Amino acid sequence: MNSDEKPCLVPAGQGFSVLYKNRYLYSRYSPQTAAERAVEALTIRPQSLVLVFSPLLCYGLEALFKKIPDNSFVLFVEKEAALIDLTVQYLSPFLKAHTNSVLCTPDTIQDIVSLFDVNAGSIPLSCVRRTVPVELSSAYRLNEAFYTQITKIIDGGINQFWRNRITLIKLGRLYAKNLLRNLGRIPASRMLVPNSVESPFLICGAGPSLDTQIPFIKRFQNKLFIIAVDSALVPLLKNGIRPDAVLAVECQLANEKAFIGAVKSGVPIIADLTSRPQILSLTSGDVHFFVSEYEKTTFFNRVCDVAANVPVFEPLGSVGLSALEAALFLRKTDDVPVLFCGLDFAFVPCKTHCNESPAHTLMLASHNRLKPLLNADSSFRKDTVAVTGKNGTVCLTQPSLLGYGKNFEAHYAGKKNVFDISDFGIDTGCVKLTEQLAEKVLSSFNEKSSGGFAQQPLHNNAIKIADFYRTEKDMLQKLRQMLVSGGDSAQILEIIKKCEYLYLHFPDGYKTPTDDLSFLKRVRGEIDFFLKDLEYGEKICKNR
Repeated sequence: MNSDEKPCLVPAGQGFSVLYKNRYLYSRYSPQTAAERAVEALTIRPQSLVLVFSPLLCYGLEALFKKIPDNSFVLFVEKEAALIDLTVQYLSPFLKAHTNSVLCTPDTIQDIVSLFDVNAGSIPLSCVRRTVPVELSSAYRLNEAFYTQITKIIDGGINQFWRNRITLIKLGRLYAKNLLRNLGRIPASRMLVPNSVESPFLICGAGPSLDTQIPFIKRFQNKLFIIAVDSALVPLLKNGIRPDAVLAVECQLANEKAFIGAVKSGVPIIADLTSRPQILSLTSGDVHFFVSEYEKTTFFNRVCDVAANVPVFEPLGSVGLSALEAALFLRKTDDVPVLFCGLDFAFVPCKTHCNESPAHTLMLASHNRLKPLLNADSSFRKDTVAVTGKNGTVCLTQPSLLGYGKNFEAHYAGKKNVFDISDFGIDTGCVKLTEQLAEKVLSSFNEKSSGGFAQQPLHNNAIKIADFYRTEKDMLQKLRQMLVSGGDSAQILEIIKKCEYLYLHFPDGYKTPTDDLSFLKRVRGEIDFFLKDLEYGEKICKNR
């Protein structure tokens, strides 16, 4: 038997096998037949990404390439360093003959992720809808856990891309509209200064568990820098707790309900630039902006250039995640604890949110003898499932909430001094603290300093933003003129590619713009809509 670490070819009944680490990586009798049978058993639909792990001698690849549709891709992955040279030797002819195939020899998961990068990746997520893993040799078993993780990550990336596309189709136009209008408010807003808050943070979500934490929050509110999500603002105020800030990311009208009862409360707002403009003045508090990079575009880069001091956050999908992201951005060092409660990503039967939240208030207001308080429509939809949560308790959740919970765990479970003080909901993976332990953590901190957050400096970029509005308007007016009276296709497409907000919300908005007449007509229909938003934002900017 082969006792060293180098793979070697050994004769088999039909062709060759590979001997490595004292094991045969192909059948000793019919290695090619076994690989071809594996390919024959595959079902490969259009726009698939076929994952071939450790292709080695490339048995079965001729049959595979005959089987895959033209609009599919093949990703070959070899993790075992000793097998790379052998793989490259046999795989090179296939890579040259098939441009829709890529070989990756990753050291880390990030090497795989970079293949799908929007700007520099070689496999566009927009062209694939599913993965098809295939094992053509038993070398897969040498790094099975790694290959399994790769499959899950790529599946998750594809799923997230198309979910984002659905979101942009529904809300992309509104995101751009709000962003263009809110840009004019930046000069009168205060900066979010990184590492500027020394006090411990408490993030308050609007889940059912917030009710049980009210006594604790009352006891320690003088030590805590409290950030409430929008739906938790009124519940806290009605319990005599004034948050240091409320965080808002929602772009739609429904978000205004969360501020009923908090008008002119003076609570500062930390808002996404894409959030609904009308909510920014409701509390009469200072406004602090951040912006979520909801899509990588040249337009977004221009926005970041004119709003240079507005921090860019990853689009996290949930207001609770954004609130915690803001806390991590603001805390002085990672020794400053960040506690959170009410971020349950789950609910109890017939009660989805905490007391006094908009959902709870609506339930009470609509109560009558035909619609009792125990109406369970929202709690027992078809997609509602029961899961085991913290401390072994059973709670209800839905796919969207479960997705937010997993996203929360992926982002924050390993963060230093991030603590979960709730005893209900989905396990977030963060360190859990009882009330006694939380009190011990806070005992070393003095009362929070007054006015530090409120005294953050104003933005000083009104001239730059005004120039942005003028330039943007000029581009759209020029584009409108060329589309109406006829113009050079290259110039038309050049402007359209700079103004992605004109088409990003189209069902085919992820594709490269073309001079197709139907596409250009749709773009023409959007120009007047966004010119009004630019004029609105410009007027706001001038009046500040």
